Amino acid sequence: MLIFIKAHYKIITTSLIILIKIVFLQIQLIKIYITNYMQRIVWIDFFCGLFMMMILWFHTDYYYMGLYTIPYSMYVENSLIGFFFISGYLFFPYKKEMDIKKSIVRIIRKLVIPYLSIVPIIFIIKKSLQNEFVLDDMFCSLLSGKASWFVASLILCHIYITFVCSIKSSFITTAACSFPFLVLVTCSYLNVFNYIQLNIDTTSIVNVSAIILFFMLCGHIYRKYEKYIDNIPKVTYIFIAAILIILKYIENIHDIKMTLYIIIIDNYPLFTLDTLLWCILVIGCCKLLHRVLLTTPCRYIEWIGSHSLIFYFICGGVPKITSIIMHRITETYYCMMPITFITVLLFSTIITWLLYKCSPFRKYILGVDYY
Repeated sequence: MLIFIKAHYKIITTSLIILIKIVFLQIQLIKIYITNYMQRIVWIDFFCGLFMMMILWFHTDYYYMGLYTIPYSMYVENSLIGFFFISGYLFFPYKKEMDIKKSIVRIIRKLVIPYLSIVPIIFIIKKSLQNEFVLDDMFCSLLSGKASWFVASLILCHIYITFVCSIKSSFITTAACSFPFLVLVTCSYLNVFNYIQLNIDTTSIVNVSAIILFFMLCGHIYRKYEKYIDNIPKVTYIFIAAILIILKYIENIHDIKMTLYIIIIDNYPLFTLDTLLWCILVIGCCKLLHRVLLTTPCRYIEWIGSHSLIFYFICGGVPKITSIIMHRITETYYCMMPITFITVLLFSTIITWLLYKCSPFRKYILGVDYY
């Protein structure tokens, strides 16, 4: 053995050096991967991608079939609330004080600029195709937030949270973000029971933002206690799924309406329980899949999630145009829904990719900054 080692000393030494260099190179590549890719929270991108696909399915279902074949309350409001829940998870300061200046700049870059640059273009195209374009209407819609209630509400909530967090008191932050929602719920029930008649504007972005604020706060609370929630037995998610099935059955049987915009919520406690359990369940499943597979379950869904802002801007127009084309090509059959949906996904992906690659505002629309 010693003779063999002495005879082949140089070869063995050289091989060991090459092996060490290969290992070192692999470590460097992993570090580069972690720095450039894993700085995004992968399970969040997958979570947002799933919910974005649900919203695209909803719009495709409505425009192609002409009706909701799956009731709105079964999944749509859950998907919308999921985005706000994750927005709260990411936006609230965590283990550090909020940098007010940085927060304001980020709101302007990531939300206000895309809202003022992309929404008018979509508004002009949509109204021109319907021969209903009026310049004054566009400005009124933009200023009122009704041109894109989702983004306008996020902008309003983020500004409000930034102001509240500047007080630097967790109690005041919690109270200030819960109070508008509690007021809205109280006023709604006073109206229902005819104790007092209050004229609640169901199309007001302020009223919608009051609901959104509460769920953003829930997202922040989830992150605060995330390590404890992650340690609950996995069998708990089976019970959560069972409770959700029962809640959905009750909502469907009794035709309980749960529309976030325009606000039509028949039962606020049920709405709150339903959406929060849904968020906890889906987040738990996304984390579990990521932990088991050591990567995202589907890179394409993750990509949709990381580009979800642009997908949201076009999630109404693309399904509508695609449905018009499909109606001209063939008769309307539900069996054609999957093909129509895949076509919508394809067109949406191409448009989003082009906007991110070619738009002069691309550096402003790269999604949310992760902490």
